[in-house]
Amino acid sequence: MDSKHDCGREFVTVNENTMRLTLSEHSQHRFGRFKKKTWVNVCPSCDAKYLKNKKSGVPFKCADGVFRTIEDFDQVTDTFVSSDLDFCGFKFSPSALRGGMEQVYSEDNASNHFTTMDVEQFGNDWAANRDGASALAFSRAVCDWGGGQRVWANLKRRNPGDNLSATLNDWFSATVDISDDEKAIEQGTSIKGLAISFASKHLRMLKPERFAVLDSVLSAGLGFGLSPKGYVFFLRELRRFSKELTKSRFDVQHNLAKLEAGIFVLVRQDVRSNEKEDKASQKKRNS
Repeated sequence: MDSKHDCGREFVTVNENTMRLTLSEHSQHRFGRFKKKTWVNVCPSCDAKYLKNKKSGVPFKCADGVFRTIEDFDQVTDTFVSSDLDFCGFKFSPSALRGGMEQVYSEDNASNHFTTMDVEQFGNDWAANRDGASALAFSRAVCDWGGGQRVWANLKRRNPGDNLSATLNDWFSATVDISDDEKAIEQGTSIKGLAISFASKHLRMLKPERFAVLDSVLSAGLGFGLSPKGYVFFLRELRRFSKELTKSRFDVQHNLAKLEAGIFVLVRQDVRSNEKEDKASQKKRNS
């Protein structure tokens, strides 16, 4: 694959899913059809208009492995100028982080599931009532939001009768009444049918200022274990990074959940595209 455009500038790369999203705002473009889970080569100068969306720049990966946006590109010097952030060795510019947060918002509103605001309201409803019916409605909304219809089905199947509503209600009550993160996630994963990913989704929606989601994408991309201790370590690192960001001069409005979501979008580009590359390399080795 060529590393430079015809104009001589070095390409940046965008995951095809992210590229599809931004190109949906353009009626015409030079790009053809994309294969799933692949990188798309884009020139930061000639294709600059395709690297912007309504509110922020589209996050892309530069040759040095850092995620940035067109806001960081100096057209005069043909170089990227940014003070990069570092989360556990994964590097990105503040504008890329903002772009990731904006992409999550766009995907959220375009989905056929409950939006983040919808599910957070279900969480508020539970907090106002603290009963089994509210806990059940909240959990179902979380599973819908996360595309976990199968998870919801398994929860009902493996926790029959009124057992599920009571168990969920006890878990949520314990979570908001104590400050022990490990106990909070362990009580969730002890429920039949819940693992770290969807247990953390419940916690995130219940207390977005305190919790975030740890799923297979962040685990694969950043190396956090999908276990209670791995989740606690992830939260500790995320909170540390959040404090550093708050003290910095960068204008990135966030709570813990929004910060994780922005990082997730960037890591997801890497994980999805690298999965494709790894499979292609394995196939070539085995041929």
